[in-house]
Amino acid sequence: MYESLLDVSSDLCDEDALLLCSPCYDEVQAAISEFKTSFAVDLDEEYSHPSRSYYCLRDLVEVECFTNDIQVKCGTLAAEATKEFVRRSYYIEFNCKADNVKLILSELDKYRVKSHHKEHLAGALEELIRKYEEQG
Repeated sequence: MYESLLDVSSDLCDEDALLLCSPCYDEVQAAISEFKTSFAVDLDEEYSHPSRSYYCLRDLVEVECFTNDIQVKCGTLAAEATKEFVRRSYYIEFNCKADNVKLILSELDKYRVKSHHKEHLAGALEELIRKYEEQG
């Protein structure tokens, strides 16, 4: 078990590894900057951390970008394996809590998001809602 975790972490940290060669960081930053202003507050108001909704949307865009990049470079099977890895890690669930996902979906139109990201986000949020409902 430890060796497999070490192998994964080595692959994640290798400068030549697919993860670090992915253009997703810049793409995700561009995508989230579109809807980041939706969470802006009046300068006269006291500063608060961005909402969990912001982090949920950011994480969904990151996973979309990364799995799309994996699919282009490595094929559909690798992309599906990546999605399964993300699903089992509960990475998305950390910021996309059951009590918040329906609200985020209902408010999705108020965020400044390109249509192709909005379609993906809506689908991912609906999938999370189904998952949470099945878990009861």
